[in-house]
Order: sequence, then structure tokens, then C-alpha cells
Amino acid sequence: MKRARVVTGALWAAGMCLAAEVGAQPSVGRQSAARTYLQSGVEHYGAGRSAEAAVAFRGAHALSHQPELLFNLGMALERAGELGAALEAFNLFASAGAPGYAMTQLDARRAALRTRIAAEAARPATTPAATPAPPSAPAEVQPTLITQRIEVRYERSTFQTAGPWVLLGAGAAVTLAGLLVGLGANQVAADVDAANRGEQAWSRDLDTRYAAHDGTVGAAVGLTLVGAAVMAGGGLWLALRGPGRRREVSLGPLGALVLPNGGGMLTLGGAL
Repeated sequence: MKRARVVTGALWAAGMCLAAEVGAQPSVGRQSAARTYLQSGVEHYGAGRSAEAAVAFRGAHALSHQPELLFNLGMALERAGELGAALEAFNLFASAGAPGYAMTQLDARRAALRTRIAAEAARPATTPAATPAPPSAPAEVQPTLITQRIEVRYERSTFQTAGPWVLLGAGAAVTLAGLLVGLGANQVAADVDAANRGEQAWSRDLDTRYAAHDGTVGAAVGLTLVGAAVMAGGGLWLALRGPGRRREVSLGPLGALVLPNGGGMLTLGGAL
């Protein structure tokens, strides 16, 4: 196991050196290298040469930065026995939104990797005498590599999109109505006080408004409180509604690498 990891580490270092060297070359050279990395990675993986596949996927990702390649890299590293590096690749893939792969399945795969890493860390350095192997369990069905560029989008229904804003608007309107009614009640109180001081004469209209003054104040307070509650509900809905339903959109074959620094579009001529 130690020798295999040393060999894998050396291949990885060589791949990174090649990627860095190609990065300094003109766009044509970088495109050619990206094509070679991607195609050879799929070929190596299919032939069971996991360490070589990991090097190729690492080089392709260094040039294209497409997150789908992180999943392929993690799969190759896991099969090569580089569990820690595989977990790191899967974590980066999850941080990018896991395009083209179910997040629940990815979380389960990462949890299983953490368990295997912990078990290897707790394993004693000296290997005891070999014991008969237990009956082998059915082989795990390995997911296939991702060969399509996937864009993750989140969409909300019209109700989820407009609902909070409708509540906020309605609450603001009711609150404003309560404030206007309160201003009217305050004006009645000012007119009554002026009449009591003899600054203006009592009138039947003033008497009618004064009789309804207590009810007007109650209505103003009620409208203001209801409007504030409706606005609070709209704000809470807006804060807790979430990003919406996840939807994945295929952008074509993963072989269409978008290279940085003006590299343009590299098309491999169809799906891998």
C-alpha cells in the first residue's frame, strides 16, 4: 500500500508540473494539453489505471476549472487508494454545487470515505498473521464518470417568488392606513381642546367626531398593529423561503473546455 501511494504521489506531482508548464505556453498548446488530459483520463479510468486517470483529471481541471472534473478526480483517487485526496476532491465538488450528481449520494460517499480513513488511521502498524478472508460481499456498484457539463439552477414558483412581497406591500398599506386614521383622531382631539379653551366654537360636526373619537383611536391602533404583523410575516417568509427547487441543465459534452485567460472554447467533437 505504501509503495502504491508513493507511485501515485509521484504521478500526481508529474501531472501538476506538466499542467504548470503547459499553462505558460500559448493557447493552442494549452488546448492540446487539455484535450489530452481529459481523453486519457477517461481511457485510463476505464482500463483500471486509476493513478494515471487521477493525474489526467487533475491536469484537465487545472486548465478548465470545470467542477465536474473534481468528481472524476475523486473517483480515480478513491480507486487508487488515496482516500484523503479523494475526500478533498469530493469536498471541493460539493462546494461547487455537485453539478450532475445527487448531493445526498455525494454526502453518503463522503461519509463512507471518512469512516474508511478513520479505520485506516486506527489500524496497528504491524500486520498480524493472515487469517482466512470472510466471504466477499457483493461488489459496490460504482457510479460512472460525469461526461456532461452541468449547470445547477434554483427556481422558485410564482407563489414563492411574489408571495413575500405581496405580504410586505399589503402590510405597509394597512400600516399607512392606521397612521392616517390616527392622525385624524389626533386632529379631533386638538379641535376639542381648542373648543374647550374658547378658541373655536362647538359644532355638530365636532360633536359627532368627538363621540367617535375613542373608536377612531382603537381603529388606528388596530390597523397599525395588524399592518406591522403582516409586514413581519412577509419579511420572515422572505428570509426563510430558501433558494428554491434545484434543477440541473446540461450545457453539452464535458469535452467543451472553457479555458481561462482567453483560451476560447475547446470542442472534442461530441460526448466522451
